[in-house]
Amino acid sequence: QPLRELTLEQVEINDRIAHDRVLVENYCGRLCTLWAMCSDKYREDGTNYHNYLKRLRVIGHDTNTKKLAVQRRYREKRHMRLRRMLVAHVGSRFARQRESDDESEDFFAH
Repeated sequence: QPLRELTLEQVEINDRIAHDRVLVENYCGRLCTLWAMCSDKYREDGTNYHNYLKRLRVIGHDTNTKKLAVQRRYREKRHMRLRRMLVAHVGSRFARQRESDDESEDFFAH
């Protein structure tokens, strides 16, 4: 009956059931694990396993190669961007200096 306090006897019965349930779950879990390890379905096939590892290495190598190419392109673009900024900065500085020189020559010419 729901929402009623259990008697001491019922609590003891529940504890024994829970204890037995844990034992059964652990036994079944271990049995399933053992069966999976010993089964042909899960047993390692030498050639397939090595082919699988080789494929993973190729994928990893391709990923690293692509990553290095992306890094190289980023650095090249950054280098070009910085070079353009420097040229623009130096060019504007020379232009200002030339204007200043022209104005000073005009001042002394009068």
